Amino acid sequence: MNFLKKHQDERGYFMEVLRLSCIEPKGFQPAQLSISETRSGVIKAFHYHEKQSDLFCPLTGSFRIVLFDMRSKSSTCGNGYSIYSDVRSPFLLHIPPGVAHGYQVLGDAAGVMLYVMNRIYDPADEGRFEWNDPTVAFPW
Repeated sequence: MNFLKKHQDERGYFMEVLRLSCIEPKGFQPAQLSISETRSGVIKAFHYHEKQSDLFCPLTGSFRIVLFDMRSKSSTCGNGYSIYSDVRSPFLLHIPPGVAHGYQVLGDAAGVMLYVMNRIYDPADEGRFEWNDPTVAFPW
């Protein structure tokens, strides 16, 4: 996770989200940018990719971003994680293939999420399961 630096003054702020020369992990080549607005209280989870990597950048609102490692050769396989974000602590989060992910919008306002993907979206590369799937038992 890369924390993003805001340059604020009385007019607002300026913040770099992505420099192609500094993308971590190295080798990530952006192929598509997308944006999603989600209403307060909504849970969008879970989905995963076999080949695609994502970079998440929460733009507005408060999020609980959730990750569930499905990579059989990973030391964290079967573990779930929550990462909280709001406008005071912006970051860019890398989500590799095989890590199921999603989010819940917290608070009263809608949330806007920027997605940067290293491949053009392909529905055949995506798997899904419900946010409350009992085989995962993610601790919401």
